[in-house]
Amino acid sequence: MKTTRCWSLLLLVLAVGGGLQAAPARAEDSPALPPNRPVLYAALPAGVPLGESVETTLYGTDLQPVQQVRIQPPDVKVQVIPPPKGRKPSPRQVTLRLTAAKDASPGMHELRVVTPGGVSNVLRFYVGTLPEEVESEPNDTPLQATQLASLPVAVSGMLNRGLDRDCFRFSAKKGQVLVLDLQARRLHPYVWGQRPGWLEGLLTVWEAPRGNRLPGSLRPVAYAHHFPGRQDPLLVFEVPRDGNYVVEVRDELYRGRAQFSYRLVIGQVPCVMAAFPPAVQPGTGVSVEMVGVHLGQQGFKLQVPKQAPPGKVFIHHLLTPAGATNAMRFWATELPVRAEHEPNNTPQQATSAGVPAMLVGTIDRAGDFDYFRFHAAKGQRLVFQTVCQPLFSPLDARLELYDAKGRRLAGSDDWGGTRDARIDYTFRTEGDYLVRVGDTTGQGSPQHVYCLRVRKPQPDFSLTVSPDNPRLAAGGAVALRVLIQRHDGFNAPVKLAVEGVPPGVTVHMASLGGSLGEQTVVLTASADAKPAVTPIRVLGRAKVGDRQLQHAAVPAEQVRYINSWRYVPAREQVLALVPQAPFALRWEKPELKLHGNQTVKVPVRVIRAKGFQVPVRITVQGLPPRVAGVPVVIDAKKDTGELELRAYGRAPENTALVVLVATVNYRGRSFTQYSPPLKLTIEPEPKKQAAKPKGKK
Repeated sequence: MKTTRCWSLLLLVLAVGGGLQAAPARAEDSPALPPNRPVLYAALPAGVPLGESVETTLYGTDLQPVQQVRIQPPDVKVQVIPPPKGRKPSPRQVTLRLTAAKDASPGMHELRVVTPGGVSNVLRFYVGTLPEEVESEPNDTPLQATQLASLPVAVSGMLNRGLDRDCFRFSAKKGQVLVLDLQARRLHPYVWGQRPGWLEGLLTVWEAPRGNRLPGSLRPVAYAHHFPGRQDPLLVFEVPRDGNYVVEVRDELYRGRAQFSYRLVIGQVPCVMAAFPPAVQPGTGVSVEMVGVHLGQQGFKLQVPKQAPPGKVFIHHLLTPAGATNAMRFWATELPVRAEHEPNNTPQQATSAGVPAMLVGTIDRAGDFDYFRFHAAKGQRLVFQTVCQPLFSPLDARLELYDAKGRRLAGSDDWGGTRDARIDYTFRTEGDYLVRVGDTTGQGSPQHVYCLRVRKPQPDFSLTVSPDNPRLAAGGAVALRVLIQRHDGFNAPVKLAVEGVPPGVTVHMASLGGSLGEQTVVLTASADAKPAVTPIRVLGRAKVGDRQLQHAAVPAEQVRYINSWRYVPAREQVLALVPQAPFALRWEKPELKLHGNQTVKVPVRVIRAKGFQVPVRITVQGLPPRVAGVPVVIDAKKDTGELELRAYGRAPENTALVVLVATVNYRGRSFTQYSPPLKLTIEPEPKKQAAKPKGKK
């Protein structure tokens, strides 16, 4: 009887399991979950100088044993330093020696650790030219301030508890212009469970107290809690007199946690606040003018590599005698770049520009407007779109389109939830027209630079995929969420593919139809799949007319922020194959058809290892628009249940891959398992038959 039941279960798995070759092992000993995935919180110090080595400590959970450390770009070498003799490795700390090559890329790098439990989240650190120091606790008050040996310096710290504040003491001379640049949100763009979901940094500078007592009142010399257009505070101030000073770093809301780590640059360092022109063409050289302090020059020649992808930000750091500048952000474009000619504040003074083109300028003072004049043919369709927010420009862009007589034709502000603007317009008559750029709030400064793309519509798409570190258990499955952004009316289906999957892994995918905003790609692993770590790429292919389009999906960390998801881009997506889990999920049917205003109950199954008697709550992921699933709980001693799927009225026709998802807590640990996909087809709702008149057969 027992043998017959086992063979029946095996046949069921082979019939519906897709790439799964067998049920989870039913060992006689107690079942165990795969090891926990490593999670990184912070690195201290959070930087390494070019051509030098630094020992840094990583903080997090489940960090041991470290099998691999991945760094992007890979121009920084890494060595894992074992704990002192006689001390056991800590799962919450790992010490690394980072060595940056002399020709390494300055700027932000990404680091991950790999353990038997999988690949960690991304942790960011900075490659620069300054010496690196770390705070010394306690340093909560000016009297306890960590003494900095000399300036300039980059000092790292962590606000790891509520009301925590870090103080640093330094010496300065009268007339020195000091730059204090805090990197906090740039290291941790979003932090789970916080509102706002990042370190809301506040910098305050005082004259250092004399003696061992604080005076009755301390008046700040300078402070900064933000800088227009940037994610973190930037403070530039002139030292009033010779002496010692203290800078305090804290969260503006007095919060604290391990992810609230930071790197603070202090000193007379080169700092660029704006660069012009803000748009560049790949494969060309351009003369750039800079606005900032300690630059030693007003401009430089920027050579843009041919491989810089158009339509994205190109980052450049200028190496000066005083060190490397902060990141300058340019927009790479295939359009000819044309700059405004002042004065162009009125329609009569408008800068003439041929279109399509990338128009660039600066709203350099409060109340300033820039006008551009161009010619359009009858029936010509043009798209006008500013690029400000990706460049960290403080401009809150406002666009207005006028005809030659000054009649307003269209306007735009805060397009797509950003500070940028977009107008898509088809001209009814041939003639000259005007487009006006301004700031919605009426502000202006030399930092308020902008790019204005004026182009013909070109249907296209871009993709985002999460998670950036999927974990796939042998004999199980994992789901990748692929989001699509459609541009200029693009509605063609996009075929998906995955490159780089290791042996034993099967890819299940469906196309992204014109009505879908997302699709699920499912990876399943055979029960005998060996542990592995490998980078993968999700590709999308489509055809528009005679154009063949192909784009790689941008990997992104998916973070829950208040009531929505935020996606933080990463440089690579890394798949980890881990040991088998003691349970798996299955749909009893591989396919299902559903139409609007229909509700069905679909049988689902939990395949358990022997001894794994835990309630399993199952939800659904990947449902198409206007389709909902009701979660189901399968009791600890049951293997089957029914999950309800509901299609509401006017559910659009499409096909989606839908997976079951369950996170179980077992012996103090948790694990998330997915099922192979169900192919769900939404069909047209049947037409209602007209009622027959009364009295007629």
